[in-house]
Formats: sequence, C-alpha cells, structure tokens
Amino acid sequence: MRVHAPAVDGKANEALLRYLAKEVFGVPVSAVALVKGEKNRNKTVRVELPSKEALARLSVAAER
Repeated sequence: MRVHAPAVDGKANEALLRYLAKEVFGVPVSAVALVKGEKNRNKTVRVELPSKEALARLSVAAER
C-alpha cells in the first residue's frame, strides 16, 4: 500500500492509520494503532476488532 503523505514527522504513518480505520475497517481512528515499523516500510498495526471480522474486512478491501 502506498500513501501520498510525505514520510516526514509521522505524516505518512498518520495517513495510513486514518485510511485503514475509515476505508478498510470502518472503525474510529483511535481503534487503529501502529505497533511496529514507525520508521520502516513494513508496518504492524493493531485494530480493535474481533479477528474474524478484521480479516473479513481486510479481505473485502483487498478485492477492490
């Protein structure tokens, strides 16, 4: 996934978390957190949703 926000002062990470929250998982931004990879291209995020529901929503988003 690519974001258009610059990788400066955490702007790209913020944009990624907002996108995942609103467009992929349909949850408030506060329900998505960056766990690992703040300064790396590879990210690990935590979403406050039951696992099955999160995987289903991620699968639907991947098909778009």
